[in-house]
Amino acid sequence: MASVTRASDPRTSRLRSLDGLRGVAAVVVLVHHALLTVPALAAAYYPSAGSAESRPLLWLWTSSPLHLLWAGGEAVLLFFVLSGTVLTLPALRNPAFSWAAYYPRRLVRLYVPVLVAIALAIVTIELLPRDSEANLGPWMAARPDRYSVEGLLRDLLLIDGVSRVVSPLWSLQWEVMFSLLLPIFVGFAMFVVRAPVAAAAMVTALVLMGSTFQEPIYFYLGTFAVGSLLAAVGPHLEAAAERVNGARRAGAFWAAFLVLAVLATTSHWFTSPFGGAPASPAPGFLSVVGVTMLVLAAWFCPAVRGPLEGPVAQWLGRVSFSLYLVHEPLIIALRHQFDGLPVWLTVLMAVALSFLVAAAFTRWVEVPSHRLAKRVGAAAQRLRQTVRLEMPPAAVPGARLAWLGGAPTAVDPRARRLPPRHGAPAGTRSGGDRRSSLSRPATGRAPR
Repeated sequence: MASVTRASDPRTSRLRSLDGLRGVAAVVVLVHHALLTVPALAAAYYPSAGSAESRPLLWLWTSSPLHLLWAGGEAVLLFFVLSGTVLTLPALRNPAFSWAAYYPRRLVRLYVPVLVAIALAIVTIELLPRDSEANLGPWMAARPDRYSVEGLLRDLLLIDGVSRVVSPLWSLQWEVMFSLLLPIFVGFAMFVVRAPVAAAAMVTALVLMGSTFQEPIYFYLGTFAVGSLLAAVGPHLEAAAERVNGARRAGAFWAAFLVLAVLATTSHWFTSPFGGAPASPAPGFLSVVGVTMLVLAAWFCPAVRGPLEGPVAQWLGRVSFSLYLVHEPLIIALRHQFDGLPVWLTVLMAVALSFLVAAAFTRWVEVPSHRLAKRVGAAAQRLRQTVRLEMPPAAVPGARLAWLGGAPTAVDPRARRLPPRHGAPAGTRSGGDRRSSLSRPATGRAPR
C-alpha cells in the first residue's frame, strides 16, 4: 500500500495491513487455546479453580499487559471490529457492489469451511478420543467429549448457540448475524457521515450497556458497529493520519498511542502482583476501545503497517480463517494423547500441527469455497438482472441504486426534458428539429 489514504484495491476496498492484523490475531487465538491446556494458566479464566497469581511469573502472563500475547477473547473482539470495517467499506465505496451477489457469496464463504471443519473435528475425536477422566486443568475438563445430535445441529446452523465441541464457532454465530444484518450497519454508516458525533455516542452507549449488563447481543453487535463507524469516517481518519505522520513527533505520538491501546485492551486483567483475581475474565468496554486503537494503528501507523504488509503477516492473513477453525480439536487431541510428555512440548507440537493443517485446509477447502462463493454470487447477480427489481432513489444526490444491488446510475442534469419547441407535441424530441421515428414517412425521406 503506497499510502495510508488508499486501499490496495480501490474497487474492493481491501486493506492489506488489516489482512495481516487478522492473521496475527488468529495466531493469538491459537496460542490462547494452546496455553489453556496448562492448568495453572487456565485457572485465570476459571476463578473457582484457584488463583493463577501465586507466583510472579504466572502473574506476568495472566494479569499484566503481557496477557495480550495470548488474549483470545480480545482477539475475537478485534475480528469483529475488522469484519465491521472490511464488510462495510465495499458497500460504501464500491459503485458495483451488489446485495444480490453479497448474500449468497457471504453465506457460502462462511458455511462451507465451517461444515468441513466440523467434519474434521468429528474425525479427530473418533481417531483420537478425549479422556473425560484426565486431570488436565479446568479448561480441558470443560470440553465436551463428543457431539450430540442437538450440539451438531447448533454448530451446523450457527443461529441458536453452539455446542462448544469446537469452541471457536461461538464467534461465527455473531459473524453470521452481522453478515445478515449488514444493510442496517451500512445504513448506520451513512448516518455516521451526516451525524458522526451522535453516531459515535450511540455506539459507545450500546457497547457500554452490553458490557455493564452482560448482554452479548448489544456488546458484540456494538463492536461490529464500531468497525462500520471506522469505515464511514475512513476519509477523515486518513486525512488526520496524513497530518500526524507528517509531523515532527509522529513517532512519539504512535508510541504513546500503542501503549494506551495495549493497556486498554488488557485492562480487565490488572490486579495485585501477589493475590486476587481480575474483575472479570471476559473482555469489556475498555477492551473494545483498545482493539479499535490497534486497528487504527494497523491502518495508519507506518511502523505497524509495514510489518503487517510483509510476507509473513500476509501469509498468516491468508490462512487465518482456516487456522481459527481447525486448531482447537488438534490441540485437545494432542494434549490427551501425549499427557505423559512435558506440557510445553505438547504445546509446541500442537501449534506446529495447527499451522500445517491450516495451510492444507486453506488450499483444499477455503480457496475452493472462495471460488464457489464467487460463482454463486455471480449467478445470483445474473438472476437479479433478469428480474430487474428496482428500489426507490437513494439518499445520495444524483444517484440511483438498483434493489438488491447493481451499480449506481448517475443522473446527468443536462439530460432534463426541455419544453417543446414551436408547439411541438410533448412526445417529440426537444432541443432540435428532428421528429421521432414514429412520425417519419415510410419512405425514409427527410420531411420538408
